[in-house]
Amino acid sequence: MPHEIPEYMSPEYVRDKTSVDILWMQLRTLQDMAKEYGISNIFQDNGAEILQQLIYLNMKAVPGREGNDGIDANGCEWEMKSLDISKGNAGITTNHHLNAAIIEKYRTVPWSVAIYDGIHLQKIYVVGNEQLEPLFSRWEEQLQTVESINNPKIPLAYIEEHGIKIYQEGDPYPIDPMTVIDTQPYVSIQQAYFERIKREKKEARAAKRTARRATQE
Repeated sequence: MPHEIPEYMSPEYVRDKTSVDILWMQLRTLQDMAKEYGISNIFQDNGAEILQQLIYLNMKAVPGREGNDGIDANGCEWEMKSLDISKGNAGITTNHHLNAAIIEKYRTVPWSVAIYDGIHLQKIYVVGNEQLEPLFSRWEEQLQTVESINNPKIPLAYIEEHGIKIYQEGDPYPIDPMTVIDTQPYVSIQQAYFERIKREKKEARAAKRTARRATQE
């Protein structure tokens, strides 16, 4: 039933205002917890959902980096994705400018996929990069003729077939994802990847400085 605006200070107004004040105090408590997990605002960028996923997966947010990435007890970074089936979505989003560099990064991480119905968490799947390799290879073929792909979707059916379900709504606790995917081998891969990226950025900055000096001479 649509909300009808009550008369100001009527019993209905006072009731609703009191209710929202109580609920808002609970949200402040939730926000305090979120800050401990590196989430500055639960109302922005699906912050509340990310907090729920981090707690269920027993992870923390990757510091100083945007996105839904989490890090587990081994120090392994995860690509965290979610899907709201109430909106009719049947695919997990990737990146609006997906290119070879992003695919390379995707190959260094295991993935978690949380399925929501509105705000209700229904399932969580985990999937290794090897299971996603057919999609990565398909995207690379498409990139032979274009610089980037506009947000290719990962079908939910693909995740259900190739991933492992670690949580179903109603379960008291999820399965520890680290018992499903051994993330130790990922750690060295990620370290090598980030060291190379850091080195390449440093070399690019040095090249720009050299080019700038050359134009000034």
